[in-house]
Amino acid sequence: MSIPATRELEKRTKVRSSYLCIPASFSCDSQVDKVGIFEHLALQSRVEGVIMTDFVGSRNPRVYHNATLPRVMFTANAKIIKSGGSEPDQFEASISNALLELEMNSDLKSHLRELYITKAKELETNNKKSIIIYVPMPKLKAFQKIQTRLVRELEKKFSGKHVMFVGERKILPKPTRKTRTKNKQKRPRSRTLTSVYDALLEDIVYPVEIVGKRIRVKLDGSQVIKVHLDKNEQTNIEHKVDTFASVYKQLTGRDVTFEFPESYV
Repeated sequence: MSIPATRELEKRTKVRSSYLCIPASFSCDSQVDKVGIFEHLALQSRVEGVIMTDFVGSRNPRVYHNATLPRVMFTANAKIIKSGGSEPDQFEASISNALLELEMNSDLKSHLRELYITKAKELETNNKKSIIIYVPMPKLKAFQKIQTRLVRELEKKFSGKHVMFVGERKILPKPTRKTRTKNKQKRPRSRTLTSVYDALLEDIVYPVEIVGKRIRVKLDGSQVIKVHLDKNEQTNIEHKVDTFASVYKQLTGRDVTFEFPESYV
């Protein structure tokens, strides 16, 4: 990093030039190597710490002090970024720590390096606890590429609890006469309650494909959604359908049943 760029970074971070600036894209073979190299650079350069930033104009560069460098690098919150900058609770920190361990000790490192979660919940379902992990929408596809392997490893770490990854979506309220004039931009279809709930259902059963859906309306006006799943995946997913139904009920308040019908062809 050039001297003018370093000076500009000092102004933004209010950190003296006694800190060594390196790019945030700096990578090593392991997290342990990264800590060792940071300490070596800091000691050899006789600086007080290390600043990591993606670019000079970054508003939130990471600053590591020599005294706390190893502790910061191994923090359990490395794989979770909550909205609003709030601190994760103990359970969320345990999920983040489990993802960090998988990144450091498995062949998933290259896939997990750029991924993070936004929050996690533990739900009681049919006398058994399940884990719901929320991920940012731009990262959802990347998570789904390794979801089968990731779920298997996390279920081992958390004593067989069923693990589900869902995208964190936002529901915009239906416009009324008063709010319609204030909001010039129309509400996107993807932000409606129906669209978000449908997408949530697809995330819960992923990687199984939903091949059909029926809505049964009872005499009292209540509705039950019958979801048809791919028959070819029945042996792999049948033991989880009760958990899926219970989780969906708790998250949305809607009743759902899962079936594996024979092929229509």
